[in-house]
This record gives sequence, C-alpha cells and structure tokens, in this order.
Amino acid sequence: MDTKSSTSLPSTSEAARKKPRFFYGWVIVLGAAAADVLTYGVGTVAFGVFLRFMDDSLGWGRGLLSSASLVGRPVSLVASPILGPLVDKYGPRWIMLGGTFAFSLGAFAMAAINAPWQFFIAYGVLITFGSTALGGNITHATVSKWFVRKRVQALALVTMSLSGAGVIIPIPLAFLIAQMGWRGAWIGVGIFVLVVGAAASLVMRRQPEDFGLTPDGEPAQDSAAARPRRANERPTADQEISLTARQAVRTSSFWLMIVSTNASGLAIMGINLHIMSYLLDRGFHVGAAAGIITFLYILQTVAKPLWGFATARLSVRYCIGICYLGGGVGSLLLLGVVSLPTAILFALVYGLTRGAQSFLTSLAWADYFGRRSQGNIRGISSIFGIVAGGGGPVLAGILFDITGTYTVAFIIFAFAFWVGAIAMMLAKPPQTGAVASSAGSA
Repeated sequence: MDTKSSTSLPSTSEAARKKPRFFYGWVIVLGAAAADVLTYGVGTVAFGVFLRFMDDSLGWGRGLLSSASLVGRPVSLVASPILGPLVDKYGPRWIMLGGTFAFSLGAFAMAAINAPWQFFIAYGVLITFGSTALGGNITHATVSKWFVRKRVQALALVTMSLSGAGVIIPIPLAFLIAQMGWRGAWIGVGIFVLVVGAAASLVMRRQPEDFGLTPDGEPAQDSAAARPRRANERPTADQEISLTARQAVRTSSFWLMIVSTNASGLAIMGINLHIMSYLLDRGFHVGAAAGIITFLYILQTVAKPLWGFATARLSVRYCIGICYLGGGVGSLLLLGVVSLPTAILFALVYGLTRGAQSFLTSLAWADYFGRRSQGNIRGISSIFGIVAGGGGPVLAGILFDITGTYTVAFIIFAFAFWVGAIAMMLAKPPQTGAVASSAGSA
C-alpha cells in the first residue's frame, strides 16, 4: 500500500506554507479519469457493444448474458466494504494495480469462453473485481481527499472521462469486432486495460497531507476557517463537515441517498447495457447505432461542466433531482426511437440531464460527509447496490427474452428514475449540530 513518503513529492510541512507551482492533485485527477475509462468504458459501454454479437454467436440469450452483472454483485458486495477503509488508510495505488491485473485477465478469458460458467468467472468475478478496485468508490474518494474548494472542477473533469469513454469506445470497438470477431476484440481490450490501468495506478497517492501539502494546493496560512463563508462559496478543508462512517450511517441523508442512487442505478445500468442491442433491433446499422451512442456520450461529457456551473447557484440535491427527472423522460423517449431525428431527441434529453449523474453524486457524497472516511462511507453505500446495479440489466434482458421488446423495462426504468429524484430532493445535507450530537454519542 502507499506509504507516507515519496521521492517525487515534497515530504515536509514547509510545502504547506507556500503554494506549489504545480499541484499534484491534478495528476490524481488524470489517474482517476483513466481508471474511469476502464471501469465504465470497458465494463459497461464495451460490454453493451459486445452483447448482441456474443448473443448471436453463443445463443445463450440476453437474459443470461446480462445476468453476469448480477452474478458479479456478490464480488462487489464483499470487496467494496474491505477496499473502502483500505484506501482511506493506505491509499489507492496497490488496490488499483491488483484490480488492473484482474480486469485484464478477465478480458483475456472472455475471448476463450465456451460455456456459461466460464463467462460468469471471466466477467462476473474477474472483471467485476477489477472494476470495483478501479471504480469510483476508490478513485473519486481519493480525488475528494485532494480537493475541497476546487472539488467541483476536479470531479467534473474526472467524471467527464466516464461519458468520454462512451465517445471513444463504441465506433473503434465495433470496427475491431468487424475485423477480428468478438473474441479477437476481447484480446485487444485486455491489452488496453493492462496498459492504461497500470499507468493510472502508479500515479495515485492517498492524500495531500502525506506529502506536506494541503487540499487544493493552497498555502496553509491562506485558510479561511476564521471567517464565515460567503453565499454560494465552497468551503475550505478546515470549514467542511467531515464525518466518520459510523456518524454518516446515523443520518437520514445517507439512507435517502442510498434509495436515490439505487433506484436510479437500476435504470442507468439497464439502459447502458442494452441500448446498443435495442438500436440494432430497431433496424439501425451497427455503424449508425455506434454513432448514436457516441453522440449521446458527447452530450453526457458536455453535461458535467454545465451542471458544475449549476451547483454554484442550486443545491446539489436539487441538481441531482432534476438530472433524474430528465433521465425518466429520456427513458420514455427511447421507446419512440425509430429514426435518426427521434434518436437525436432522446440523446439531447437523456444526455444533458442523466449525463451529469456520476459527477453530481460523487460531489454529493463528498460534500455531505467530508474527506475523513470517504472510502469507507462509499464502500458501505455500495453494499446496497447489489440489486440495483445488477438487477437493471438482468430485468431488461429477461423481459426482452419473454416479450421480444424492451418496452416494459424502459417504462419501469422511467419510474425508477423518478423515485430516485424524489429521494434525493428530500436528502438535506447533515447539519453541524446533528453531526456534533452524533459524535458525542459515538
């Protein structure tokens, strides 16, 4: 695990007394962004592209192929609460390296599967563990430790890579599958994961204080803790509330956020995994379908900085609520996609609203509960995602196998989005007095 010394970073408190020319936190942002490209770009976007081709070749049905995400949830269920406290204590570097090797091994194994049990081990165990060790509970939690006042900008940049992966992956991957077949394409994916994941892991560090730095790279003497915050001004590290995991789970905000993220997660993962197959079923050519998905993810990339500006004027819980309301509307619009204009309309609504979800929720977890135990808190929260994250793809796949369409699934997803919106709007930030009371009884 990471130690509290490094030959490449300052190790004395002298660094905290003057602003560095370059703040290493931005390297952390780059490493986290690269990891997001792998976890979401390969684990979700790429698998969605592979799904139709694997179904046609193997003949197992989309319900079975989709169920790999549900089979993998127990892996996340066990790993996340263990890895969360470890990243708080030791940092993310070795956790992410282990995840990289597991992820790439899973991709190589996918190229050789011939039976469902092999598929479940390759994707449900190896790729799922890799995605967990490289995922947002590890990387976004680390970024949140390096930034407080500039957290909006940092997390917006990191999470742009999630939707950015949807821009850069579908068309090249569709071409690769056309040239090499889906098995050969999985080998290419495995090499990509190994190279990018190792590079991202090696630049990661636990927190700025380990190297005599302060969050945001601001000089220690510039702390604004002694003066009140202005309206709409973000806090400094000294001003923000920072809860332990035990304190966090005693707040109503934590549980409302659990309901919100899980309800919306059911819809998000279900649509993400099946959208490529849905467009192909609607008669779009593979290139056109990949192009529509690319356009959708371009809009989702643009949405994150736009919603970053919105958080300066509107509480993050209301921003998330609006985001999920738009996701529900987009789910219904997806049912009407029969031509390029209708696909563009869906992409505009869904991409510019739901597209900000990853950024806004990571910001909310950090702003509501602080830097101290981000990994632990998010590790605990992920326990409750076993049904939502895996259930959405399975539900859509099974309903498709039964009915021959995605209509019922997308209607269910629309209502799930709206449940998530209501729950999040009710989730008020923990109050200072309540936190103090919780600390006293802990």
